[in-house]
Amino acid sequence: MDFFQDLSPTFQTLQSLYAQHLAPTLTLLLTSTPILRTLHAYTLHALSIYYTTLYPLLYPFYALLRLYARHTLLPLLQILLDDPSSFSPSDFLPLVTILAAGLMSLVALRMMVRTVVFWIRLGLRLAWWGAVLGVGAWVYQRGVEGAIKDAGWVLGLIQGLGKEGERRGGKKGWEAGERARWEREQGGRYDRW
Repeated sequence: MDFFQDLSPTFQTLQSLYAQHLAPTLTLLLTSTPILRTLHAYTLHALSIYYTTLYPLLYPFYALLRLYARHTLLPLLQILLDDPSSFSPSDFLPLVTILAAGLMSLVALRMMVRTVVFWIRLGLRLAWWGAVLGVGAWVYQRGVEGAIKDAGWVLGLIQGLGKEGERRGGKKGWEAGERARWEREQGGRYDRW
């Protein structure tokens, strides 16, 4: 009920009447029968969910609307309600202009977002299908066995770079002296494949 309490004195009067007379009567009525008690419990549960989840999300929008309504919308509505014959359409022209500009900017923003998403998807799809065609052409040119050997060489290169990174990072890895000693003991170069 605290949302609209400052929007109009009439609403405050209605709120005080509700709090003084109608609320105790409704509480007594809702807790008197089991069906209404269950309905009342579900309503209170829904309200607790609203105030714990939705209210924190919606309150900033409400505060902005309240600020805007107090300074812009209420004077226009007051003019309309006080003397409808003195109302002219030019009183609402600034509001209509702002709403139209906001709507057009949202439409333009949506078009820009869709354009950016389209180009990103297109680029990713081209990269994917380019990689698939590239691997297919590579397998076609080298043959299945040659492609497997090349893939093993690339995997070995990646693992070697990882071990070199471990060595430079101070972790376990092959140092130049240990590798040279291993090559001397084995009688040849270190060759995985």
